[in-house]
Amino acid sequence: MVFHMRLFVHLITSDVSPPTSWRLASIVEVLDDYGHVSTPEEFYSDMMPSDLLERSYGRLIANCPNNHLGLFTAYPSEDQFWIPCGRHATINEQLKPNTLYAIYEFFCRNYNCFLDTPAYPPFCGPIKNH
Repeated sequence: MVFHMRLFVHLITSDVSPPTSWRLASIVEVLDDYGHVSTPEEFYSDMMPSDLLERSYGRLIANCPNNHLGLFTAYPSEDQFWIPCGRHATINEQLKPNTLYAIYEFFCRNYNCFLDTPAYPPFCGPIKNH
C-alpha cells in the first residue's frame, strides 16, 4: 500500500502538577501587527505540559529513524496554549488518490477504534467493505 504522507500523532493529557513543582516563566503581550511586545513579566507556571511534549517528541524520534515520516505531539488544553512539537512528512510522489480515499472511508466507518485507545485495545471487528 502506498501512502501520500505518513504522520504519527501523540496527543497528551494530564493532571496539574503540584504548585511546588512549578517553574518561573515569562509572558509578554503582542502589542501590534509588527510583533512589538510588552515588557516581559515573570510568573510561576506549571511547565509539566511543556516537559511532556518534549519527552514525547523525543520518544517518537527515538522510535522512528525514518525521516520521511511526520511526527507530531500536542497538549490540548482549554485554558492554556502549548506550542506543539513536530516535523513534517515528505510527499510520496507515487500517491494514488483512491488509496487516500479508502483510508478516509475506513476511518469514517471505524473512527471509534482510534479514540481513547488503551494500551492493549480489544479487537474492533472486521473491516467493512462497501
